[in-house]
Amino acid sequence: MLTWPLTAFEEYMLCDDRPEYPMTGIFRVRLSGIPDRNAFQSAVNAVVSRHCLMRCTVVPRCPGRPPVWVDNPGWHAPIAWNTPCNPFGFPEMSFMDLTRFPGVRFWVIEHHHSSDIIIQAHHACTDAIGMGRVLEELLILYAHHRSDKNCVPEISEIDPDRFALRGSHGSLRKSLRV
Repeated sequence: MLTWPLTAFEEYMLCDDRPEYPMTGIFRVRLSGIPDRNAFQSAVNAVVSRHCLMRCTVVPRCPGRPPVWVDNPGWHAPIAWNTPCNPFGFPEMSFMDLTRFPGVRFWVIEHHHSSDIIIQAHHACTDAIGMGRVLEELLILYAHHRSDKNCVPEISEIDPDRFALRGSHGSLRKSLRV
């Protein structure tokens, strides 16, 4: 079982998270046409496998010891298709308890000639800049499953050594720990 410590920022996002004020980001991408369900699920599985915090849960430890991320390498993010939406076009979104489930959810809402991909991601798992990369990779991976691979750009490799460096650019972790 792979585990990693939370950075100070990740721990803050977890501690400040509550149902009344969730620490999640909502991202919507509108596509022309209706996505192929199998190809889209394959793309979601591939992008989640590339970004480990999107498939991790948090395990609280005994008092005085910080919580840790626990990898769930076989986890596949479910996709809810055509869920009823509110007047703003978003499905009902419930609280994300990272101690029970990984911090990313996907919806696809089909319209007459278009579709909305909606992603809810916990802020401890990614920020808006990271989510931009995830969305780019998701669309490229979907295109790989649907098109001639010679016409689709390759996604860049992820440097696994950079993951260990997250949150290490100063003494912020030490100064925020109580």
